[in-house]
Amino acid sequence: QVARRVGFDFAVAEDCQRWRECGSYRRTYGDAVLEVEYADNGRRRFSAACRARGDDLAIVYRDRVLRPTGRRGHVFDAC
Repeated sequence: QVARRVGFDFAVAEDCQRWRECGSYRRTYGDAVLEVEYADNGRRRFSAACRARGDDLAIVYRDRVLRPTGRRGHVFDAC
């Protein structure tokens, strides 16, 4: 829940496309939001997030376990 800024310079918004809460983060932190959409929710949500906010925010697509490059199951993309 992002009701007000509480002494933080930025926010990491995980799955906000899925939970439809990205607007709350933007209203509170402006462009100081790093958005992470996880692969187990499907690429469709990441693509939608990129279309909606990719020109203004850093949006990352990752596997939830954050496997290193080269490891089976590693997922990374950004827009």
